[in-house]
Amino acid sequence: MQAIVTIKIDKRPGHDPSNKQIGMCSCSNTCTDMTGQHHSYVEEGDTLEEIEKKAKKKYSHVTRIEVIKMSVKNEKEIREQIHKITDSYKHVLDCYPATVGINAPRALMQMEAQSKLDALYWTLGEKRPRFKCDDTTKVDG
Repeated sequence: MQAIVTIKIDKRPGHDPSNKQIGMCSCSNTCTDMTGQHHSYVEEGDTLEEIEKKAKKKYSHVTRIEVIKMSVKNEKEIREQIHKITDSYKHVLDCYPATVGINAPRALMQMEAQSKLDALYWTLGEKRPRFKCDDTTKVDG
């Protein structure tokens, strides 16, 4: 899991909130207010408690921790999501394409499944396999 950790450190000489200085700071490579007191950086850990412990060990005063929610983050999870979508939409993927005028619910479900699968396969750098609903030479009601 990852979190954005905001910490408080001592003010640095020359701090002027109305004239923020961009540059290197001790918390991150590029900082939007390198002389200010509050800084944010990304910390990783298995639990929120572990992330907080790491942050306190590094900087002692932790102001806030915001968990970064990631729905999919590695190849295994992407492939699991592909399998789940393919199974869930099998009943519409294995039919000829429907049109909104003839069978709107099926047409919308086909488009949704195709779009989701296209995005996931694109993320993997692969081309999505074709289904019966991709055959635009035939239309099914």
